[in-house]
Amino acid sequence: MASQPDFHAVATPKPNEPLHIQRDADAVDAPSKLALVAHWTAGLLLAFSVFSITVIFTPMVIPVTTTFLNPMWNVNPKVKGSGRPEMVNDSYFFFGVILPIIAAFLLVRLVSKGASFPVPGLSHMLKRKPRIFGSLVSYGEILFLLVLVAGNIIFYYHYYSTRLKPNSKTKDKIKLAAKTLGLSTMYNMVWLALPASRHCFWMEWLGIPFAHGVKYHRWLGVATIVCATVHVAFYIQVYVAANDAMTLLPCFGCDVAKEGKMNWVNTFGWIAFWMMVVMGLTSLPYVRRHYYKVFYATHFLFIPATAFAIMHYANIAIYLFATIVLYIGNRMMSSATISAPVIVQKAAAHPHNVTELTFECATSYRAGDVVYLKVPSVSKTQWHPFSVASTPLHTPGSLTVYIKTLGEWSGQVHEYVRQCTAANVDPVVYMDGGYVPPAPVSASFDKVVFVGGGIGVTPLLGQILHTLHSQSWQDVLLFIAAFFGAGSLFVAVHYNTKITTADPSYWPLQRLMEFLAIVIGAYWAYVVVLVKPYTPVPVARSQVDEVPKEPMMSTDAFVERYNVQQGHMDWSRFFASLADTTAATASIGVFVSGPKTLLRAIEAETHASRFALHHEEFEM
Repeated sequence: MASQPDFHAVATPKPNEPLHIQRDADAVDAPSKLALVAHWTAGLLLAFSVFSITVIFTPMVIPVTTTFLNPMWNVNPKVKGSGRPEMVNDSYFFFGVILPIIAAFLLVRLVSKGASFPVPGLSHMLKRKPRIFGSLVSYGEILFLLVLVAGNIIFYYHYYSTRLKPNSKTKDKIKLAAKTLGLSTMYNMVWLALPASRHCFWMEWLGIPFAHGVKYHRWLGVATIVCATVHVAFYIQVYVAANDAMTLLPCFGCDVAKEGKMNWVNTFGWIAFWMMVVMGLTSLPYVRRHYYKVFYATHFLFIPATAFAIMHYANIAIYLFATIVLYIGNRMMSSATISAPVIVQKAAAHPHNVTELTFECATSYRAGDVVYLKVPSVSKTQWHPFSVASTPLHTPGSLTVYIKTLGEWSGQVHEYVRQCTAANVDPVVYMDGGYVPPAPVSASFDKVVFVGGGIGVTPLLGQILHTLHSQSWQDVLLFIAAFFGAGSLFVAVHYNTKITTADPSYWPLQRLMEFLAIVIGAYWAYVVVLVKPYTPVPVARSQVDEVPKEPMMSTDAFVERYNVQQGHMDWSRFFASLADTTAATASIGVFVSGPKTLLRAIEAETHASRFALHHEEFEM
């Protein structure tokens, strides 16, 4: 069974570095038993971290707190002010969430790299889309939604039910529901940023490319905003019913440490909430497609939104600790590869509004990889994903993408490349890469079908060429240093709540500094590990492509040589005949890339278990 590639960063050449780097294909395609065991262990650790957060308010956590965490910090619940109670909850998250995530990260990066999903049949089954739901969502997506809903229900139920008294009045129930929904908002925020991280090792472990994982980010965003909206609505009702609506507004002449504290707690909550609403509204498909710059700019509101959310409820800091550090670590890894433009070997503006870009690449990659491109002359902020249309087996030392003009950005890139070609200058392009690619073509497939429509054929070109021709300690140190730096600064600020101990009215500063401690501590790793940007260095034009190629053929000769057929495709007859000519126990790999209508047509004919369907995702 072919395996998912290990993590790697696509980079431009360095001085005196050989341009052609070959990889041991057998080593990649045959992960060791140790790698598979590590892969399973990493999955169990990730599941345990999710479980630890989900059950935090259930009775099963009480023995852990009373027998282990309280004695650790000399806390006696019967003696007020004993020990360091502010560290008990943090310790639970350290042992139940942060430590398992660090261990899982190390296993994925150092041991299980190159290991495929342990149960290939299950992986293929999760990608199928049942007809009962109109083939709109896959079994894997349904499973994700069930886990998300079940997690929210368990989290909500155990907090709400354990605090609901038999004689509680309606207003008390609404107030308790409002607080619980606020915690549910926090619960969803814990997972919100992970699928939106391009280098997320969770997605790598699951073998989910970034383009496919973004949908989970959107679903979590919807869950977060819905919970936050109902949380706000319930609290408005609570304060209005109590004739205390002014507490929802800020006060400027009050004692922030006493009677004015709730005013500012609510104010910080309002600010965070409206920032989330703005991000949600600008993420709607129409806005995202037609006003990408607005979508891109408003998404930076997540930084102040997180800060104000922590100032609204201090415990959010430890809940989001691992997420923040992982996200910042992923951003630092991206920054290390995009500080300088790549070397362009070829840039051509072809007819029919297709742009071809070929870059020199010193790092190995695999067929089907995804890279992100930025063209500063068109936009200094926009990064767009493109599937690699080449394979290092066919064109070692270079990487090719094709861009079809489908919108304003791609149209301007086409015109920019045309002008550069006319002026005999190379276009300036930045590239960010090293992400989990689509599923590789497995050697276990008896037959493989590639279905490409329009420009969607480009991701398949590399896979087809690959079929026909048939990372590093620094990354680990970066994340270890990020977790250590963020954790050390956070504990230094949070332990004994030094700022509020000096003056209780400084509680907003205490919470803000805890957030900044996590962020600054994580970025501190960038200095310690010295992740240096890749600098493009011109290299001598050497004979890098040692793979023999056939001479160019005319169109007629090509059609005759490979028996190319033209006409309307009857997918039902095609897949039926394909199944009839294949052994009953053999599997058939189907790779689709193109419009949604094409994908739906293929899905309708490949529901049988013998078909392993993979498709490219273009909707970001």
